Amino acid sequence: MNIIQDNEILERKLFIMKIRKIFAGMAASAIAMASFAMVSAPAASAAETASGHAGITFQADGTWNYRNTYNNTDQSAAFPEKKVGIQGGAYGIDTEASFNDVDINGDGTYTVSMSTSGTIKVENSAAVDEGKSKWIADEASGITREGSKWSILHNFEPKTNDGSETLTKDNLTWEAGGDGKVFNILSVSTDIPVSFNADGDATPEEMKDKPVFDGRVVEVTDVVVTIQGNEYPATEDVKFSYDPKVDQNYLTIMLIDKWNKNNTIDPAAFPTEEDGEISVTFTVKGLSAPADDSSSAADSSSAADSSSSSSSSSTSNSSSSKSSTTTTTSTTKTTTTTTTTTTASTASAASDNTENAASGAPAGIALALAAVAGAAVVVSRKK
Repeated sequence: MNIIQDNEILERKLFIMKIRKIFAGMAASAIAMASFAMVSAPAASAAETASGHAGITFQADGTWNYRNTYNNTDQSAAFPEKKVGIQGGAYGIDTEASFNDVDINGDGTYTVSMSTSGTIKVENSAAVDEGKSKWIADEASGITREGSKWSILHNFEPKTNDGSETLTKDNLTWEAGGDGKVFNILSVSTDIPVSFNADGDATPEEMKDKPVFDGRVVEVTDVVVTIQGNEYPATEDVKFSYDPKVDQNYLTIMLIDKWNKNNTIDPAAFPTEEDGEISVTFTVKGLSAPADDSSSAADSSSAADSSSSSSSSSTSNSSSSKSSTTTTTSTTKTTTTTTTTTTASTASAASDNTENAASGAPAGIALALAAVAGAAVVVSRKK
């Protein structure tokens, strides 16, 4: 009888030891998983400040000289390259045109400028491919347009400077042709990606037909264009240009748009002399991340680091806090070049996965501790 009782006691002790090992392993696994979840939990996304570049882009009527906007389908002479296409590109390209572009870093007042004249450097390969090149200025002599002057006001044709009928390099001069009259396009192009909302009941009124960056409406004010000493302030609300058919638009301030009558300044503004400068000064708001968003993101990151450290010890207490990032939207009076547009991106809350990751890890630790406590109860009852 004593032997039977001794065996039962021994079996019970062995059973208790096995149970302790099982629950100890379960608790360790739960704590390890909770720690991993806490360390890998992504921090709340910080609001973004836009950075990029800006420069003058244009197309002149009559001369058809141009610098296209960023991401234009014709890149023969386009921002940010400092190039000008002459006579629609048929006469060649000035590959060293004088543009003073500017770096954009968030909100602020910026000035861009350009020279209204220059010198043709190379033939336009795109015009060659299309069979539209007029690089050869004189067929008889084979003289090209290399070294010819160009101007927004007018282009130049080869003439003899001695009255003779035969043109040579020795008697070559470049004579001004017909004057241009107006800008078809005058704008400030950037490489800063933006989106637009056209309409729809779900779109806030202050965000319709306006550029949006990182959920914030971009405002442009205090526009002043100076053309060879003549100032042209904004006569209407600042206009923007975008293409509803493309996936990505970029911030483009439309100063003169002859085709769509989408003008910010007097559309008659145009150079009156061959040589000179055009400058544009403007103030932009909505490109900088709000200060409270930056501090909120920093606090969230700090809290995640703190929680990660605490989860490394099974004896420490764990707590969680849930933070959220908000973005502000400002109102501006602007319109755009078209009546249809792509859907603008709006500010959105952080995903559920991001928000719940921080609280999920402490919950895992609590579950592990509960398992340990349960094991202790079982063991005590077995005794």
